[in-house]
Amino acid sequence: MTAALPALRHAALVVVLAMLGALAPPLLQAHAATTTDREVVLSSGHVDAFDTTFDAASGTLVLGMRDDTRLHADGPVHRDPHTVTLAVEDERAKAQLPPAAGPWSFLGAYGGTDAWLLSQSGTDQAYVPWAGWSTERLLTSLEGTGIVPAPGSPVSLDVQVAGPGDVLTFQNDAFGNPTNRYVDTTTSAGGTIPVAANAHVHTNWVFTAEGDYELLVTPSLTTADGTVVSGSTASYHVRVGARSVVEPEPTPEPTVDPAPADPAPEPEPEPTVEPTPEPTDATPTDPTPAPTDPEPTPAPSDPAPTDPTPSPVPTDPAPTDPAPTDPAPTDPAERLVLDRGHVDAFDTRYDAEAGRLVLAVKDGTGIHDAQARLRAPEDVTIAYLDERGRQTLPAATGAWAFLGEHGGATAWLGSQTGEDQTYLPWVGWSTESLLPSLAGTGIVPAAGTPVSLDVTVSGPGDLFTYQTDSFGQPVNRYIDTATSSGGTIPVTANAHVHTSWVFTAEGDYTLDVVPSLRTTDGRTLRGEAASYLVQVGEGQGAVPPPVGGTPTAPAAPAPTAPVPPAGSDTPDPGAPGGSGGTGGPSGSGGSGGGAKAAPVCVATVVPGKAPAATAASSAPALDGVSDGHFDLGSVVEGGELVAQVKDDRSQPATWVDPASVTYRLGDDAERAVPEDPAFSFLGSAGATIWSVGQVQEAGVPWLGLNTQHPSLLDAAESPVTYTLGSVDGPGDLAVYATGNFGGVGTRYLGTVDGFPRSMDLPLNQHMHATWAFTAAGTYTVNLTQSVTLSGGREVSAPVSLTFSVGDAAATKAPAAPKATVVGRTASGADCELTAAQRARAGLATTGGDAGGLVTLAGLLVALGVGGVLVARRRTA
Repeated sequence: MTAALPALRHAALVVVLAMLGALAPPLLQAHAATTTDREVVLSSGHVDAFDTTFDAASGTLVLGMRDDTRLHADGPVHRDPHTVTLAVEDERAKAQLPPAAGPWSFLGAYGGTDAWLLSQSGTDQAYVPWAGWSTERLLTSLEGTGIVPAPGSPVSLDVQVAGPGDVLTFQNDAFGNPTNRYVDTTTSAGGTIPVAANAHVHTNWVFTAEGDYELLVTPSLTTADGTVVSGSTASYHVRVGARSVVEPEPTPEPTVDPAPADPAPEPEPEPTVEPTPEPTDATPTDPTPAPTDPEPTPAPSDPAPTDPTPSPVPTDPAPTDPAPTDPAPTDPAERLVLDRGHVDAFDTRYDAEAGRLVLAVKDGTGIHDAQARLRAPEDVTIAYLDERGRQTLPAATGAWAFLGEHGGATAWLGSQTGEDQTYLPWVGWSTESLLPSLAGTGIVPAAGTPVSLDVTVSGPGDLFTYQTDSFGQPVNRYIDTATSSGGTIPVTANAHVHTSWVFTAEGDYTLDVVPSLRTTDGRTLRGEAASYLVQVGEGQGAVPPPVGGTPTAPAAPAPTAPVPPAGSDTPDPGAPGGSGGTGGPSGSGGSGGGAKAAPVCVATVVPGKAPAATAASSAPALDGVSDGHFDLGSVVEGGELVAQVKDDRSQPATWVDPASVTYRLGDDAERAVPEDPAFSFLGSAGATIWSVGQVQEAGVPWLGLNTQHPSLLDAAESPVTYTLGSVDGPGDLAVYATGNFGGVGTRYLGTVDGFPRSMDLPLNQHMHATWAFTAAGTYTVNLTQSVTLSGGREVSAPVSLTFSVGDAAATKAPAAPKATVVGRTASGADCELTAAQRARAGLATTGGDAGGLVTLAGLLVALGVGGVLVARRRTA
């Protein structure tokens, strides 16, 4: 008799729910006011809340919840919705809604008010749930049943909501306008979500008030023969806002937390302790529990490249200073001043001996030591002293409204791109050493962005940080002291990130930073606060170049890139290639003042122009790397220059042959050209392009440029010049930086009108730009690197980069065109090679056979030689 009680209780509950179905809204309202948290609380990470499958045993659809947060298990777990609370409690989820005008008029009285927002993009999943729905397992669960879903969107999710406020959902189109507004409780009790039969979808969720919400969701499926298969209603609990969590009763009464009215066999009771990733965590009525899910648990580090690579060049030596433990100097004057160059201010790693995270400053400036060094934050002053760091902020409208009273004012700006790193610090953060420091400890970082850097700021003005997207719009605004005391920076476990820093007043700022790490077993490891001193202003004009001096960049600017007058420190804002001074990454070959150096003629490999692209010949190969951080750089071996790619997907990084990597730009790299006429060089507004941005994005390989290899720093005495040869592919290439406040900044290289063919990158620098391609297809981008070695000998090296862009119309790659070797100046202008240069390049002198030359060059390319090293001496 006792054994039959659970079954009798379940059967009685089914009858009660059926009888009271019409009273759902009143019951929901009462329930919302008294609901306690359920057994499993998901407060961050990826959640497919409405995971829809078919249960062949009961002949009904069932709703489960795919928990991919790694908060309570090492991998994905399928849970019963009745056992889960989705908790939206981080204050960063509070946002101001736009005015209720135009496409946003549906907001009604809520326009312009504060609400809780979960984003469609998942950029906030480090601190709130990224909730969506999925039918990816539906077709598999229907196999053998004879049930065929109708075309289109055969699945419907009928949602009824009750709670203290309204719930609105919407998605954004390519320009940010709201679409697909499936749930809107201002006009109904909820809404209906249409879903395709094999879909994975996310949306924006708006909750207008704090408190407990309950969502009753009923699934249905329209089949190809016109019948409708339904499922039982599932109850979802969403808690909005933080509060003291009340532990659930060990055996909740059915009237408080009803089990699903499902005729499937009675499951074993779910334990009230924290669940483990065992099969008992699966949804009771789910015929395909989590342990059989074919999706593997992602490794904590990025996968190794799938392309075969040659034996790598020895990795970069790690900074030789250990994580410092020396006490801070008592006098700020005793600190080392870092007023220019590359600085990873928040370098995060694990100290196994102390059992905690530690923060250090990775000093890559070269000011006080030729090699990168780890320094204690208390030993360093980060100083913005050069007057070129003073910028006028944009008006506080549109995307820049967050500037508030500072809109249109003058402030100090350190850029995200590093263009100003020759005279200002290029400050960022890094977790590249975190995984190696965790080796052997058994600690595994959670998925997503498990590292948090909590920053508290004090100083004479406000501090803002932001990054810019491919079109210069602000994103990822982690620190904003106009609205809080600082902010929190979310970071992945193997990341290297830079941002723009805005200081609204001169003086000394203190940044107190506390690191924490969320692990796969649900723990949070913390470190002690580190204090950073930032000095802004009170400089003496332009600071000197780094130790050793940076020679003047080559003269002969591109005709479309005007150069500031000799002796001027202020770039012409209208100059499309202006670098803002000498020595910085230059798209124009900026002048160093004084007498101009004579243009130097460089032997450059230029493959012949490919024939007009066809649907077959222009289609990209769909292989290649679609994620991770890469830098195109230079290595000196045996006194010669060799182009290499630094692969940062695992640590320590390795330097590999550029030919071993194909960069795959797929859907995640697809953009639409904005209406801003500054971007008209990419095509008409709304046209499709594919780009690698200045900020690392999931699904897009992040390619930068690098002059930091130790062998290069030891042997070279000039910037590295990158000269663009041919770009073989169906469209154009533009390599550029966006402006600090939108629009186009420096134009580095490109085949589009108005772009130079050459740029200089000073030694010991690392920078990222936008690489934009205007059409889908396979591209070969041919470049030549050149540099002057100590003693005055100039060497160069050819390099070809391969990009697979967009969707393939066919699999045939374009035929390799024949190549030649020509003379080019640093600006890309044609010039005449000397007889000695022609001889070293294997070319005939006057009267030589041109046909033989092209054949020889083509053969060199085919054999992987691609060109020759050319020695030249820079004219004084």
